[in-house]
Amino acid sequence: MHLKKRHFLCTSRDQEGDFHGRVTDYLRKKEVNSDTLVYICGNCDMIYDVYDLLSSRGFPSGNIKTEVYF
Repeated sequence: MHLKKRHFLCTSRDQEGDFHGRVTDYLRKKEVNSDTLVYICGNCDMIYDVYDLLSSRGFPSGNIKTEVYF
């Protein structure tokens, strides 16, 4: 299996990163392969929203890693 190393930074409070806006907005617009390893870091409400969105698309829970930092 060939793994691509890539990160995509979504920011909602500043203009840094690859996408300015909420990560849920980005994910609603984009298709993400279910074999992608997703690392979600931030507010627990955002993590729940992203997790639910990915799960509703059949994303395996083992491919979703989370870290709450505030």
